[in-house]
Amino acid sequence: MIAQNLPSYLYQQYNDDPDILAFFDAYNTSSQTNLDRINNLNLPNYTTKFGLLLDWVALGIYGLKRPVLPFAGTVGSGVYNESIYDTTVYNENVILTPSGFYETTDDIFKRIITWNFYKGDGYQFNITWLKNRVYRFLGQPNGIPTHIPNTYDISVTFGSGNAVDITIASGDLTTLAPILEAGINSGALQVPFQYNFNIIY
Repeated sequence: MIAQNLPSYLYQQYNDDPDILAFFDAYNTSSQTNLDRINNLNLPNYTTKFGLLLDWVALGIYGLKRPVLPFAGTVGSGVYNESIYDTTVYNENVILTPSGFYETTDDIFKRIITWNFYKGDGYQFNITWLKNRVYRFLGQPNGIPTHIPNTYDISVTFGSGNAVDITIASGDLTTLAPILEAGINSGALQVPFQYNFNIIY
């Protein structure tokens, strides 16, 4: 980042005019003050932002809108012999919407940004990568990545049909487990699309 602004200068023939010289000095001071203010905002550091500024930084720099996290995903209904007679229109596809939504607070939104953009675990999906992401989402507030001592309370097993079971054993980590599940199911938390993730807590 640029720390010092390039100053404006007078042409040589106007150097003896005190009024114009004072104007250029004031302009250079004002320009440097504006640059210092912008540098002190530290816009890419989303962990220090709140409210509308966080939304603006997340959308403008990271391309993320604050997601809506439903209790359960949308379900299609209407296939023949799926419901009791005379309860729905015959052979009509009906989309059942979720019964409610979790509030995506600033803290949760910062955890989502960290999940999607943290590069410290590398780019290759594996069990360590997934366990670190889950621990960071559940145990580190405001999306601030800190040292992970261990991930013994998180278990990852692969089942049949590309099922991935994530078991969370610790009581401290389970408070946000339903929101983690909603984030994965809604697509707000990026995971490989080939797998079906199940959160067990």
